[in-house]
Amino acid sequence: MPWGINRTIRDVMYDQQCPLNLRRKFTESDRAALERERQRNANNGQLGIFDNMQDCFKGNGHMPGFLQNAGAGQFVVDIGLGFDAKETRTAVDHGFVAFSFEMLPGNIREVRKVVGDDPRFQFVTLQKQGEQWVVPDLPQPTAGTGFAYIINAAVSDEEMTVKFAESTGRTYIESIYSGRKDGISVPVLPLHKLLPNWLPHIDYLKIDTQGFELKVLRGCLGVLRERRCRYVTFEFSPWLMKRTKAGDPLELIRLLPSMGALCYTASAAREHLRPGAPWQVEDWLKTLDGGNFTGYGRPVLPRDPYGPWVDIFCYWPFSDTSGAEANSVVTWEINRTIRDVMDDQQCPIIVARKFSESDRAALERERQRNATSGQLGIFDDMQDCFKATSHIPGFLQNAGAGQFVVDIGLRFDAPETTAAVNNGFVVFSFTLRPTNIEALPKAVAGDPRFQFVTLQKQGEQWVVPDLPQPTAGAGFAYIINAGVSDEEMTAKFSDATAKSYIQSIYSGRKDGVSVPVLPLHKLLPNWLPHIDYLKIDTQGFELKVLRGCLGVLRERRCRYVTFEFSPWLMKRAMAGDPLELIQLLPSMGALCYTASAARGHLRPGAPWPVEDWLKTLDGGNFTGYGRPVHLNDQYGPFVNIFCYWPYSHFGDIPKPASVTSADLVGITVQPSVRSADLVNMTVRPGLVMPLSWQWQIPEQMIAIGFVAVLLIGLLRWLRKH
Repeated sequence: MPWGINRTIRDVMYDQQCPLNLRRKFTESDRAALERERQRNANNGQLGIFDNMQDCFKGNGHMPGFLQNAGAGQFVVDIGLGFDAKETRTAVDHGFVAFSFEMLPGNIREVRKVVGDDPRFQFVTLQKQGEQWVVPDLPQPTAGTGFAYIINAAVSDEEMTVKFAESTGRTYIESIYSGRKDGISVPVLPLHKLLPNWLPHIDYLKIDTQGFELKVLRGCLGVLRERRCRYVTFEFSPWLMKRTKAGDPLELIRLLPSMGALCYTASAAREHLRPGAPWQVEDWLKTLDGGNFTGYGRPVLPRDPYGPWVDIFCYWPFSDTSGAEANSVVTWEINRTIRDVMDDQQCPIIVARKFSESDRAALERERQRNATSGQLGIFDDMQDCFKATSHIPGFLQNAGAGQFVVDIGLRFDAPETTAAVNNGFVVFSFTLRPTNIEALPKAVAGDPRFQFVTLQKQGEQWVVPDLPQPTAGAGFAYIINAGVSDEEMTAKFSDATAKSYIQSIYSGRKDGVSVPVLPLHKLLPNWLPHIDYLKIDTQGFELKVLRGCLGVLRERRCRYVTFEFSPWLMKRAMAGDPLELIQLLPSMGALCYTASAARGHLRPGAPWPVEDWLKTLDGGNFTGYGRPVHLNDQYGPFVNIFCYWPYSHFGDIPKPASVTSADLVGITVQPSVRSADLVNMTVRPGLVMPLSWQWQIPEQMIAIGFVAVLLIGLLRWLRKH
């Protein structure tokens, strides 16, 4: 799956822009415990609708908080626009791509007036071919600019045609049930037939169809079961459902909880259901359906056009179903919290404790905010998680059942692949040197979990044989004699060269054993759903490898990427621009960290913006060796880089101001902290001295220390006098 749906409760509250006082009602751990308890109840058949997020939702006329966040790269489906399309317009203004459906021709006409000739809104009409409605191609818009396809169609669980009068006035209450025998023909299709194939997921699905919400959800069960929808919100009126004979209200409110979602009342208490309704769905429905438990302070009258109703908001949390089997398909998520990443990489506890979880999350958000403004970086505050080049990555020492590793650039002893197989991963391993392939059978000693694969040539094309899917959890590796790049070609290598760590495609000869070179996406089987760990060590060809799997990266089907980065090797091999390589993944939303032990590579303290970071590494003087890298060094200065995609929350973070050291003179800096953080905190005046990183030699450091002591003494004297 290309995208991460699972969320912590904190993520959800940030996404929905919940009030701060609500976020502080529980600690994060208490909320997580409550979620787990609710999920365990659901696994035992006790499904619920809960009210402790109700204050996140302001009222029927207010915009959802989620749609007021930065929406670049995110997708909204808005079913039931009304005549003003408020949610869709808000989403477009914040950079989302929206697919919006409205069946009433009169409402479509009103929406056209509202958006005018704004090119970000494209109106779509389906055409009929025979008895079938045909959806036209909907090209993928540019991410981040905001765009909406507004489609004159209804959404249900079946295909049909309804007719509506062209002259219908503004209305919120018509439904498919209101269709006429004559008028303008409007198509009705299931949602999965109305959306384009390039749409990877839905971040926000809003349904307001006047009683037909169950039929809409039935028409997109695949999307829901595959966990390709992050948030679902729908209007729920049991009276409307019964009047239109559009299904059983109890079935509707049980549907998403039975798939593992947690669902909450999402209407302001003053307008709809007041807090305190029993949470179990049967009792909750009985309370709402009775019409006496509203926030209006009066019963709902039998002739009310809507009856008692409420909005419901659902999301899928992280699952802890130990001891209980989940009722829905468990899928894979790429997005991680920083705690997940550190656990996965087996970071030392001292690293994990350097920052609180909230401080790390804030730091991540700031870095992502910088990235969206073009300030990409490589950071060093996870460097202690990575021990040395010769050590096995912590991630590969975890239990690997159901997870997949791609290891590009096997050494002759294949330590990463061997560790991964021993821990239950399925591995696809590539090495281009025939002598490394010959040495590997000795390393694995005929172990049947390692299968060696040779490609055959048919005409001018290399053909990859079928690679059957191994049993999950048993550990298995396909070891493939091939190079990986961004183009198809053939390289030749001698079958007599000694064991080597440093040869690359660049080292190929005019004669020798032919070795295929293909892009990664052509070497992997179709059944592979995602990559949990992609390791690239190709002696300067890392950029070309990544260019050959851009689809996997853009679709977020790779959880962790680690690659060796040597700007000197890249330049010697003429294999691309080093700056392009270190900008590539951060420009796709990843956060990237130095992943080599400081004592052997780049020491901590390098500036984080990629241009300055590269200049520091490329100079060869900032290593942990304590000496410059010689010009004739076979690798040059190099470092491993580790990247992953974190959760993104930009809505509540102001864009950082551009401040120089000169701007700091004579001003008071107010740190951005929460009021709760100020308890027992002592703030002392400090002195900021901007220092160039070149000031590292002992004599200069001693001088700085001496000046600092004098200044501190002067400050104390001034206070006394």
